[in-house]
Amino acid sequence: MLILVDSMLDGTPTLRLNEFMIGGVDAGKIPLELAEGEKATSPMPKPEEIMFEMDKHMEELVEKSKKGFAAEMALQDLEVSGLLDLLYISDKEAERY
Repeated sequence: MLILVDSMLDGTPTLRLNEFMIGGVDAGKIPLELAEGEKATSPMPKPEEIMFEMDKHMEELVEKSKKGFAAEMALQDLEVSGLLDLLYISDKEAERY
């Protein structure tokens, strides 16, 4: 028996979405091409750059958010040393954890 704890960064939602989409495409439920009547008849316009203007208050909120994120990440223990030791323990030894 092996017990590992999920982290906030494990990517499970993204993995599930990818599996769902690939399964749908493979089963023919999600078409890769639009039907002929749904295709655009004119070329797409060139993209335009969107400029965001932030006032002093918004800049302060962004900096506060960055500091909060850094503080949260500093609390995380992302060390994986010892994981290989866990992979090779018996079920009886695992019960102690």
